[in-house]
Amino acid sequence: LNDVVLSKGATGKMIEFDTRVLGETIGRTRGDGVIVATPTGSTAYALSAGGPILHPLLPAIVLTPICPHTLGQRPIVLDGHSEIEIEFVESDNERGYIFVDGLDFAEVQTGEVLKITPADRCARLIRIKGHSHYKALHSKLGWG
Repeated sequence: LNDVVLSKGATGKMIEFDTRVLGETIGRTRGDGVIVATPTGSTAYALSAGGPILHPLLPAIVLTPICPHTLGQRPIVLDGHSEIEIEFVESDNERGYIFVDGLDFAEVQTGEVLKITPADRCARLIRIKGHSHYKALHSKLGWG
């Protein structure tokens, strides 16, 4: 519902991974990892890592690199129906770690591919009458 994270874990060494969207390689990243976030997750870890805030009704996904070694690696907003593959290329750590909504999910080894696809069904969220997305952002982020 919120995010999937490929991370280097607790060590100080970087990991390297290739990212593909709809089968097309968009780049190789060396850094601390990557966050794949839904609009709901865009205001959590992805925002802290420099990603954009997505409107909750936007059918989109944001890929946010975590401390990339190359400054040209920036967050990118994708169509929410995109199939994303992240291939764990190599690491001084020999493994990477996958977290789903903040929970420890799995370890990945060199050559393994994490495939992220849209769910067949959407979660139904309760909307509180009078709630405003922008007022919530104003309050949580301390905007003016």
